[in-house]
Amino acid sequence: MTAPRPPRLAERILRRLLPDGPDGKTIVGDLHEEFVGVASRRGLWQASLWYWSQVVSTGFGYSRPGRAAFERRLQDLRDSSSTT
Repeated sequence: MTAPRPPRLAERILRRLLPDGPDGKTIVGDLHEEFVGVASRRGLWQASLWYWSQVVSTGFGYSRPGRAAFERRLQDLRDSSSTT
């Protein structure tokens, strides 16, 4: 049996908000490990809600983009979701 995966969109947003390199990868990896633990204790639905809350608090709190940067990232997400 494979380990559960965080919601793809949430993970994609998180990766866009965090810095490239080892710091961003470490945060994504740590949150993924926690997600698996939460899913095993509380179920996939609760783990998904937990992960989304972490994306909001960690991703946006870490990057604190200005309005223009935020709008560019939002447009990038729109563009990437329309091509997949």
